[in-house]
Amino acid sequence: MASKKLLGLINLMESDYSLKQLAANRPVAAIPFGGRYRIIDFVLSNMSAAGIDTIGIYLQDKERSLMDHIRSGRP
Repeated sequence: MASKKLLGLINLMESDYSLKQLAANRPVAAIPFGGRYRIIDFVLSNMSAAGIDTIGIYLQDKERSLMDHIRSGRP
């Protein structure tokens, strides 16, 4: 059986105007949700469950807090 290789891309070049106070120092995807998770965790979880093993993330700016959160790459 041939295995399929999939690539997932997450584009985080969104406008943060509506969340200006929350997204002043971080991208919208890095905003905490429920105290433990970040918004991007839901997207990454769904991609992982779909069998996507390689995921790329496009960031415009303010990437430090997001990279600190996902840097380990643990499942």
